[in-house]
Amino acid sequence: GRPGDGRDTTEGLRSPTGDQTAARSPVLRSSGPPVLASSGSPADAAFDPAPGADCVFNGGFEAEPLGGGFGWVLPRDSRIYYERDYRERFEGIASLRIEFGGESNPDYTGPHQMLILPAGRLKLQFTARSEGITSDQGISVELVALADRRRLAGAGPILGTTDWTRYSASFEVDQPRAAMVMLRRRPSEKFDNSLGGRLWIDEVRIRPEKE
Repeated sequence: GRPGDGRDTTEGLRSPTGDQTAARSPVLRSSGPPVLASSGSPADAAFDPAPGADCVFNGGFEAEPLGGGFGWVLPRDSRIYYERDYRERFEGIASLRIEFGGESNPDYTGPHQMLILPAGRLKLQFTARSEGITSDQGISVELVALADRRRLAGAGPILGTTDWTRYSASFEVDQPRAAMVMLRRRPSEKFDNSLGGRLWIDEVRIRPEKE
C-alpha cells in the first residue's frame, strides 16, 4: 500500500483456517441508536500497562464480547447484524462478522473498546475481509483519546470485496493514556451512498512497535 495509508504491502492474505467448517455462534443482535460505552475517562496516568503487552482485550474475538468495561461493546442498530463467525476467520477459532443492510448512509461507530495505552511508539493492526462493501466511504479502525476525543491513529479504509488483508498504522503517545479503539465510517456525500455488504474483522492488536 501507499506509505501512511494504514495498509500493509502484504495484501490478500489467505487465512490458514478459513476453509474449515464449524457451528455458528448465537446471534449478537440488538436494536436502537449507536451508543459509546464510556461514561467517563480513567485518569490517563493511573495505570501503566506491562511492557510489551497487547492493549486490546479479546482482539481476536475468541470469546463473546463483554458489552462494557475494558472489552468489546457492539452498538445497537437494527440495520446492522453481528455474529462471531467460527467458519471464516484469519486466526484462532472465530472472527467477528458484520452485515450492513444497505438501507442507510450511517455515521457509523461500530464495535468499540476502552483501553489504556503505554507511553512510547505503538502499532495498531488488524486483519479484515470484505464482500461488497458499498459507497465511497469505507470502514476503518480508529483510535481516539478519551480525554479530548483526539484521533491518535487509524488504519483502512476497507472497501468493496477483499481477501484477508492486514492493515496497520504506527503512532506515538507521550504518556499512558486512556483511549478507545473503534470501527468507524463517516457518511457519504454521494448520491449512491447506502452502506451494504459484509465485513469480517480479526486480530485487532495494539502493541509497542519493535525497533
